[in-house]
Amino acid sequence: MGRAIFHDRETTIPNGRLTCGNSAESTGMKTNTICATSNNSTIGNFRSRSQFVKILATMVLSLMLLLTNSIADDAPATKDGASTKTPKSDAGKPDRNATMKTLGGRQFFGDVFFFHKWRIQHNVFTNTYRLLDGEDFQHATGTYDECRAAMEKIREKSNLPPMKGKAVILLHGIIRSSKSMNKFRKPLEDAGYTVFSFDYPSTRVSIEKSADYLNRAIESMKGIDEISFIGHSLGGLVTRAYLKKYDDERVYRVVMLGTPNKGAMLAGMLKRSMTFRLLLGMAGQQLAKSEGTIKNLPAPDCEFAIIAGVRGTNDGFNPILPGDDDGVVSLESALLPGATDSLNVRSIHSLLPHDKAAISAAVRFIKDGSLRENGQKRPVKEKNDQ
Repeated sequence: MGRAIFHDRETTIPNGRLTCGNSAESTGMKTNTICATSNNSTIGNFRSRSQFVKILATMVLSLMLLLTNSIADDAPATKDGASTKTPKSDAGKPDRNATMKTLGGRQFFGDVFFFHKWRIQHNVFTNTYRLLDGEDFQHATGTYDECRAAMEKIREKSNLPPMKGKAVILLHGIIRSSKSMNKFRKPLEDAGYTVFSFDYPSTRVSIEKSADYLNRAIESMKGIDEISFIGHSLGGLVTRAYLKKYDDERVYRVVMLGTPNKGAMLAGMLKRSMTFRLLLGMAGQQLAKSEGTIKNLPAPDCEFAIIAGVRGTNDGFNPILPGDDDGVVSLESALLPGATDSLNVRSIHSLLPHDKAAISAAVRFIKDGSLRENGQKRPVKEKNDQ
C-alpha cells in the first residue's frame, strides 16, 4: 500500500510504489509534493490529479455532446422539415389511415423497403413492420407482406410512377437518426439524385446486422440504376460492411464523414462502462480499436472519399486523442488508404453533417469524383507508399 498527497488530500494507492518530488510554485514561497505510482492505475498514468480530472471531464463532455445531438435530431419539425399536421386525402378530408405521427424510426426500427419517399420499417424488438410516408405518418402496420400490400394500393391510387435514375443513400451515425443528414437532401436533389435517408437501429444491433438492413432496402430499389452512399461516422462503417458482404453492380461512389475507419480510441476507453454499453449497444463495443470487426472490413472497391473534421492543430479538439481530431475521431483513424480523395474541414464530429463545406464537397464528389471545386485530388495512400 502507498499514500499519495494531492493538494493536501491523502490518497491510499494499493499495489504500487510511490515516487515523489518537490515542485516549487513561481513565487518560490510554497512547494507542492507531486507523487505518482509505478503501477498501471488510472491516476498513476497521468502526471497530476488535475490532468486526470481534465481528461475525465473531456470524456464525459464527449458523451454528453453525442447525446445532445441525438436529442436535437428529435426536435419538432420546422417549416423546412416534416409537417406536424394530419395528412389529408385527395378529397381534402383527414385520412384516418394516416393519423399516427411517428418519430420516423430512431433506435428501434430499421428501413427494409424504399419507394420514392415511402418506406417500410422493421421493429427490432417486436419483429413487426410499419409503412411510413415521407413525413413519417404511419399508414399500415403488421407483417411485411401486409405493409407491401398497403403500399401497392397507395401506389395504384396515387398513380405513383416507377423509380428511375441515380440515387444517393444517406447513413447517419451511432445514436443519431436520418434527420441528422437532412441538409444533404436539397443539394443532392438539385443535382438530379433521388435521395433515400436510411434509418437503422444503430444502438440495438451490430454493424453487420445494420448492413443486412441496408441490403434489404437496396434490393427494394427497383428501377434505380446507380447508387452512391454518404455515411457519417458509424454510417461509413455500415456502408463498408455492406460492400464486404453484398455485391450490387449499381454501386458507384462512397463518401465517409468522420468515420473511425481504424477504430475509435474513445470507444476503447469507455467500452467497459455500463452507461456506455447501455447507450451505444453492440455497435459501440465494435468501435473500439481492439475489436476485430473494423480491422476485418476491406476498403470499398469503388471510388470513395474521406472528409475528416479537424481543429487544424497538433492536439485537435480533444486532448485525449493523438494528433488532430474532431473531438471524437482522430484524423489518423478517419483516413483510409485507397481513398481517391480526402478533405479536412474545421468541425467537431457531431456537426460534420451540418457543415456547408463538407456538404458541398460530398455532393461534388458523388457527382464529379472530386471533393474540391478545382478538381484537384488528395488521395490517401499507405504510409509505406508516402
